[in-house]
Amino acid sequence: NSTEEIVRQLKAFASQFTKGLAPENLITCEELWKLMNESDEYILLVDTRSDVEISVSKIKGAITYAEYMERMDNENFPFVKTVFYSTIGKRSCHVVSELLVKGVKAYSLEGGLIKWCNYEKGELVDTNGSPTHMIHVFNAEYRP
Repeated sequence: NSTEEIVRQLKAFASQFTKGLAPENLITCEELWKLMNESDEYILLVDTRSDVEISVSKIKGAITYAEYMERMDNENFPFVKTVFYSTIGKRSCHVVSELLVKGVKAYSLEGGLIKWCNYEKGELVDTNGSPTHMIHVFNAEYRP
């Protein structure tokens, strides 16, 4: 399978669980990159994957969902633009749907880390903060 074909398949699969979210609660890789690199707006980046997955790589600056939940009540998190992501976006869409009901400014990264890795400017870091191209895939079919 070519990368383009895998991305097409993931997009079709992802549409099954993104249809419950309003388009304005999905953020593209390009939009996220611009927020991270060209905007003065403070954003919070939250990785909704398991610790095992995060131990392989994450988007620089992301905190875990557990950290987010621990700190949510003590900080202004509900009022901060918060972008959640997972491997392909399924788990992050579920989290965003739950948080929107609570009034959180929540967004899901469209296509998740798989799409981020295929975005020309999408960068990942390992647990030491060093650049990496590795990603823990939940299912071998998701490998780009």
